[in-house]
Amino acid sequence: MHNVIYVGDGSARFPAPQVNYSMPKLVVQLQPHREPHLDLAAVTRLFSDGALMADAELQVSQGLDDVPYVNYDFVASDVQRLWRVLQNQVMEDSTVSGALSKAAVVVCEGEHGWNDYLLLHHYDRREALDDPPER
Repeated sequence: MHNVIYVGDGSARFPAPQVNYSMPKLVVQLQPHREPHLDLAAVTRLFSDGALMADAELQVSQGLDDVPYVNYDFVASDVQRLWRVLQNQVMEDSTVSGALSKAAVVVCEGEHGWNDYLLLHHYDRREALDDPPER
């Protein structure tokens, strides 16, 4: 598997990924307006390093629906391992953890794809979280 990063602003581009869409996907969505001190460059570096550690592919995109967002789309054969790595290496990193806790939503495909997605983290602590998948 290859670690591939696309940054929506064009600041980093590598050859197109050979994404295996049959593997489970995990998405981290950041809403930067929720935390003005969020360092997106640092977060992207940390997620990239985490993807390497977890043997995952990563694609980064930006958009604007009701609010601006940045999506970190991961594809991995072992989503549990990926989530553990991301928690330890990124979500708990002292330089970004406070900002991420206020601006991130993390979802993962469930047993039936996105029809039964799992909510692994939400900036709104009132949201009920799911356990990561067992695959």
